[in-house]
Amino acid sequence: LPNQWHYAMGNDPKTATGWKKFSPAETPELVDEIRGDYLLRLEFEKAPKFESPALLLGLVSDSHRAYLNGHFIGGSEQFSELAKYSIDPTIIRPAGPNSLVVRAHTRPTLTPGLYPIPGVAPFIGEFADVSRVVAANELSYRVLQSLFLAVSFLVALASLGYSFIRRNQLRFQYYSLFLFCGAIGIAFYNSYVISALDFPIYRLLKILAFAGSSFALFSSALHVRGKRRAEIANNSLSLAFGVASIVLLVGPELLPSQYLGRYQTAYLAATAYTLGWIGYIAGTSFRAKTGDRILVLGFGAVLAMMGVATVWRSGFSDGSHDQIRFATMAYPFAFALLVFANGMVDYVQKSVRIAYKQKKDDLLLSISSLAAESKDPAETIHAIQKKITSFLGATRSTIYLAEEKDGARFLKATYVEGSAETKLRIESTVLPTSGVIGYCVKNRAPLWVEDIAKDPRFQSTTAARENETSYRTGSFIVVPLLFRQKLLGVITLADRGDGKPFPREDFCLLHLAAKDLAAILESAHAEVPAAKLRLVA
Repeated sequence: LPNQWHYAMGNDPKTATGWKKFSPAETPELVDEIRGDYLLRLEFEKAPKFESPALLLGLVSDSHRAYLNGHFIGGSEQFSELAKYSIDPTIIRPAGPNSLVVRAHTRPTLTPGLYPIPGVAPFIGEFADVSRVVAANELSYRVLQSLFLAVSFLVALASLGYSFIRRNQLRFQYYSLFLFCGAIGIAFYNSYVISALDFPIYRLLKILAFAGSSFALFSSALHVRGKRRAEIANNSLSLAFGVASIVLLVGPELLPSQYLGRYQTAYLAATAYTLGWIGYIAGTSFRAKTGDRILVLGFGAVLAMMGVATVWRSGFSDGSHDQIRFATMAYPFAFALLVFANGMVDYVQKSVRIAYKQKKDDLLLSISSLAAESKDPAETIHAIQKKITSFLGATRSTIYLAEEKDGARFLKATYVEGSAETKLRIESTVLPTSGVIGYCVKNRAPLWVEDIAKDPRFQSTTAARENETSYRTGSFIVVPLLFRQKLLGVITLADRGDGKPFPREDFCLLHLAAKDLAAILESAHAEVPAAKLRLVA
């Protein structure tokens, strides 16, 4: 159909006067004029013959009745219902002229008159063609919109609940706020919401959704970076913006045209704010060590794009409007999926840490039990060594005991755990002043090395270690066996079975177990029960 609509106020097309041009793309300019009863009229000449004709208009604000050549063809009582009608073929005049009149009544709204389906102008065609267009719109607009809205809202609730379970995970509360705002933004494009809300509340929700999303994203970025003062200041600013928006945009005496000016000012302020913090994060993201910052930067850029496009939407094509609309609905959905994945990863990591802690506690309890019930120190020490080596996944472990002969002190490899080849290659005696063991003895402190090749403290040791072909990795742990600052020996672990370096948790565990080993060793010399010495240790 030609885009040559006219409108007039009133409810009778025969008596209505003052017809003016109407363009569906310029409805915001008519918000002060089209209120109450109004008429829309479109006249067109020749029309092709259709076997089963149907007419598609779009959305008409609010309730309406449609007439073609004076014959009633359909209507609706609410804005949410798509104006699509089946037409009696005899009504259409093939040679023209044809007249389409819409009698309607609307409340104050920012979308007065006719609101076509995005990308589809009003047209007359075969019923099958019209139904196909309507079905495609239902799928791409209404169905996806409902899906995006449901997923965003549910993940927002889940994220909020998870943040309370993980008490120190405030970032999930920010994610939840972002998704709630995104859900409001999606609802803004829902025709049922449009029908239910007056235009000040309707648009207020959109500006709060846009600005709230931006504030939540920036606060989450500040929280991840540990900038608590800036985070509190940003949260205070967001509350002030919300209060100011409510005061400026909600009022019974506020005309739509006045409202539009204030609304665009608020939107421009929110857009400038979003661009500002995006620039801040982009300027410092090169030092970022977490994926959250890149995530925040990406979604912030989408927010900024939508804000700029909305403020200056007159400079964009209809296709751009559709893309903006789809992005507005899709970005909370995409963020919801990322938050869900983030939560799952966080939950799995927490579960792994809890499981490891439980296994570690069980191991320490079993070691304490062995130490308390020890009758044969040598057998107990070897059993504990075997347990620790197996738990930490090491393929070789050696306990060197301090000995002295002819005034010379040395360390003797007394307990060796590993393959037969490893046992053959272990040095039977080690001087307490050489290599990594000497470093540990000298400092009387445990030693944890992830990769000896990258550790500047052991450059000379690295060359000798490379010649020792039995070592498969450069990671190891060395812990002195001390009892009241008396050096009884040293325990070493090397070569994890999976080839990975030993983590810090393994280092801490071996440090704890070394106290029980030292107590058992001392009991063997002092002939005092190990359980008593362990309490002293």
